[in-house]
Amino acid sequence: MKLNTDSNFNLTLKEIVAALVGLSSLFGIYFTLQSDVANAASAIEDLKLNSVQKVEFTFKDELIRESIKNSQLQINHIEKSVDEINSTVKKLDERIYELTK
Repeated sequence: MKLNTDSNFNLTLKEIVAALVGLSSLFGIYFTLQSDVANAASAIEDLKLNSVQKVEFTFKDELIRESIKNSQLQINHIEKSVDEINSTVKKLDERIYELTK
């Protein structure tokens, strides 16, 4: 097959429409991928800016651990107070019993 000025190139309307549909599909895929890549790049930048830094994580961890320790100390103090109240109530109960005899 030789192409020259006298060569005839025949395409049917169906083939032209199919080629246009194929090209438009390829262009659509290309621009969709470009948009997805741009969105992913901006999402990565957002994650870099909004991520928890190591120093921030360390401070938050220390704060949580300190809060747990303080809560435990308060619980221990409350337990001691409850024990003292219980012993006082027992003594009062014994005295009331002795008085009612």
